[in-house]
Amino acid sequence: ADHGPRRMSHPEAPMGMSSSPKGMAFPDARKGQVLSVIESLREDPRDEAALGDAALQTRNIAVADAAEELEKMASKNKAAAVFAIDNGAIQALASALSLRPNSEAVQWKATSALWQLLLGGPLSLPPDDAKLAVEVTVAALRAHPNSELVQEHAVGALGALVHSDQDNQTRARQAGGMEAVILALEHHKDSEGLQRNAAFALGGLVAGSADAQLR
Repeated sequence: ADHGPRRMSHPEAPMGMSSSPKGMAFPDARKGQVLSVIESLREDPRDEAALGDAALQTRNIAVADAAEELEKMASKNKAAAVFAIDNGAIQALASALSLRPNSEAVQWKATSALWQLLLGGPLSLPPDDAKLAVEVTVAALRAHPNSELVQEHAVGALGALVHSDQDNQTRARQAGGMEAVILALEHHKDSEGLQRNAAFALGGLVAGSADAQLR
């Protein structure tokens, strides 16, 4: 599998979540592929300590590849994004991010997949999914401040989460999202895509909060 960077840059239009057009085709044969990828993201790492570093790295790569495949499917078909979200993709990505915090590949590919799901999925996530998504995205930002890949994709996902969503704005601020985005701006001044994504995310984070705007 290709493990090189696949970056998404912030479009000129706002990166808010959009609903899938009615009647968009999504073949039943592809649904099985989406479900298989979601299951791969849930790979339990609790037995990996006994496997050795090489086996652990192989498992991390497999999970990262599953996240990348989900991102590709969601980017090609918004109906796939909606189907994936309806079938636990947000929880599966959150699980991968939480259980594999030290794998840069998992962190950036999973936040990239999350970002793409948010772009193609419904206008708003169920509250439990939204809470999970905010928590793991901010955690990825805070855990990998020096990784441009993680920062760019996690900031993009956070921007989509907080766009026009006051509940997510509050969740993200309370989790330290604003500080994490500012740190990303400071650490990666030469990354045009990250700077653009971070500016968009900060716009959402300060929206509707007089206290945040005064900081």
